[in-house]
Amino acid sequence: MRLLYLFFLISGALVAQTTATPDSNFKKTIIFRGFNTSVPDGFVITASIDTITILNPWSPFDISDLMGI
Repeated sequence: MRLLYLFFLISGALVAQTTATPDSNFKKTIIFRGFNTSVPDGFVITASIDTITILNPWSPFDISDLMGI
């Protein structure tokens, strides 16, 4: 029983939190700047962007929705 509890405890800690990025250009900019390596799918792993302090929303992609910042 303890082993099962430990398994669920560890597996819950390994689940990454995500942030919604509905604008694909926002995700493309994050990928272009090297903060993320996945595809523009509407989500980004929060830990990969929580240190961003400056992001130019006009170059090279025109970001229209800043949700996720």
